[in-house]
Amino acid sequence: MSELAPHDEDEKAALEAELADFSYIVSHDLAAVFRHMQAFSGLLGRDLAETATARQRELIARIDAASTRGEAMLDELRACSRLQRRPLLTETCDCATLVEAARLQLDAQFRGFGARLTVAELGPVVTDPVLFVEALRRILDNALKFARPGEAPDIEIRRGRASDGWSLRISDRGVGVDAGQEERVFQMFHQLDRETDGVGAGLAVARRVVRRLGGDVRILPQAQGACVEIRLAQRSGES
Repeated sequence: MSELAPHDEDEKAALEAELADFSYIVSHDLAAVFRHMQAFSGLLGRDLAETATARQRELIARIDAASTRGEAMLDELRACSRLQRRPLLTETCDCATLVEAARLQLDAQFRGFGARLTVAELGPVVTDPVLFVEALRRILDNALKFARPGEAPDIEIRRGRASDGWSLRISDRGVGVDAGQEERVFQMFHQLDRETDGVGAGLAVARRVVRRLGGDVRILPQAQGACVEIRLAQRSGES
């Protein structure tokens, strides 16, 4: 990870704060539009009641689906904005404890999928625990969603070394990422599989959060499934 000069860092932070403010304002205003769409389509459905044709019912259902998806996308924009605007509170934490906190937030999904999570010895990490847990939660959630059909998700987390710090690798045995798509999965609202729940924001937000923490996220090649690597610079207090 290349380092920026102090004035570049300040400019980058200012631009990110401005973008976060813009996203929050826009998403807040647009949310009302989607709520109105849902309300009026509901009224239309009630007015037509049993006289509606199959085509009319289909169009109303499409309006509802589009407005629901739009509102979900705005929720992700607001969440991303809040994470970008939140003051950084860095402290030394036990990394395994942060992993468990992220897993507990997804406990219902882990139970529902019958998923297994194996965590190696991770040691301490100097970071903002709230933001780090949020990034981990989104990466784990992505691993659960993209499990192979008919197979229980099997996820492993281990610590490694990076050229200028250390890494945390979250591997799964799911459907994986096709060659050439490794960067596209980090695009906001880009979905490789339209049949999967969600709006395609999980890994995009995770990368933004980790970059705010001074690191980065990428996809590493592996024979089966996907491996998401979080890279962070080494800091005092970490082994």
